[in-house]
Amino acid sequence: MFVTLLSSLSTRVRDAALGGLCASVPDAVVLRYDLLHAGTLAAELFRPGHAPATRTLALDHACLACTAAADAALVLASLADAGQEHALLGLPPGASSVKAQRVLERRAAGDPVAVDSVALAIDPSEVEQLITSPYLLHSAGLLPEGAPCTGSGEFVTAALSHADTVLGADDGVWALLGDRGAADYRTASERGLDLLRELAPHALVNAPGPVSALGSFDREEAAQRTTPGAARPAARNGTTSAGTTFTTVTLRSDRPLHPGRIYHLLQELSRSALWTRGQLWLGGCPTLKIAVQGAGPRLRIVASGTWQDHGEAAETVLALTGEGLDAELLQSAFAACELEDGELAEGIANVELGPFRALAPQ
Repeated sequence: MFVTLLSSLSTRVRDAALGGLCASVPDAVVLRYDLLHAGTLAAELFRPGHAPATRTLALDHACLACTAAADAALVLASLADAGQEHALLGLPPGASSVKAQRVLERRAAGDPVAVDSVALAIDPSEVEQLITSPYLLHSAGLLPEGAPCTGSGEFVTAALSHADTVLGADDGVWALLGDRGAADYRTASERGLDLLRELAPHALVNAPGPVSALGSFDREEAAQRTTPGAARPAARNGTTSAGTTFTTVTLRSDRPLHPGRIYHLLQELSRSALWTRGQLWLGGCPTLKIAVQGAGPRLRIVASGTWQDHGEAAETVLALTGEGLDAELLQSAFAACELEDGELAEGIANVELGPFRALAPQ
């Protein structure tokens, strides 16, 4: 059975993407999940030639993805045994495709069910807004009580890192705005598609409408892209660009950084870069690998074990994606964050950690 796993932030956008997929694969079965209220999920099954089947299941814990995937493993295994060849699995909006894929394949071990393609359904005209928005998925009613504090930008960038396919979709509301609304939507959509190609150069990006192609899910590559501290590889400092509007600047250093100076720079970068990700080598805690993940104004900075744990040489690598980023200016500001010779002479471990103090082992 060929399984396409679909995540999203909107029921209407997800369903529009499922419609585009069904147009391309008319014999596919559709299994989708939605959060009804804090403790219940609705599961709906659509099979060609059969009446739709709807049921509810209890949400035993705060993870939507885990509950949906565990149930889907049983349903899809049964369908595969019955000879079904293609299944489209639509997760509840806000549910992590990373968690769902792992739970689904673990629960389906021994059954003929494995994820062949992981897709993100998104309205391309809203990509920038979703990344820069400060709202949390919980406050928007997408996640139940007890779920992690996740922002829309964090969800989008994590889903893009995991996915092999992007399905551009829209709910058609723009059509109510007349010719001017349609023209504005097309402009915003083209800009969003350009951004999606820059954020996910590994993925097949489909414009809204019938799906032209699906990517192929590679577990090892997806795991590398979603590892805390992962950044797009680059041979040297500089920029790479998949489009004409947005660029990615990669900054590297094999010299430890001053915690106070790099923290200040990261705060400044969060105001200009749409996506910031990578790893830091800091004075004051030189054995720790510090992972950075930022979507718009929200920055998440965590300790990710030691360099020895990962079998890596200590170095800083930061990748920044945005519009109008000046690579030369950013490189100059980044170089100023490196420890100077006098600071190194006083001992790397003796540098004051300042804003990173909470990350160091007590």
